[in-house]
Amino acid sequence: MTPEAQRLKAEIRAKEKELEKVQNECQHKKQVIKMDDKNSAMWECTNCEKRLSFPTPKEMQKWMNQ
Repeated sequence: MTPEAQRLKAEIRAKEKELEKVQNECQHKKQVIKMDDKNSAMWECTNCEKRLSFPTPKEMQKWMNQ
């Protein structure tokens, strides 16, 4: 691996840790159901974008009817 690639990977790891810290400190006060690239629906915090939990069938039905 080139020094440039190593530097970039280190920066990515550092930013991922920074994001994880922000998401862990967030109170997740506002959440919405969002689909990911694999068509999996999950509750996601609108502030920190952390994927939190799977919606119940009742929550999914309500979301689909909006």
